[in-house]
Amino acid sequence: MPEICRFYGIIIAMFFDDHNPPHFHARYGCLNDTRCYQS
Repeated sequence: MPEICRFYGIIIAMFFDDHNPPHFHARYGCLNDTRCYQS
């Protein structure tokens, strides 16, 4: 998982090989959020 940044315990990673469209994951401890953005 390519990690883009890490700050205040939050990890932002971008996934582009899993499935389309490319998407971001944000993790904080045991919490996880996924966002997909269309251009």
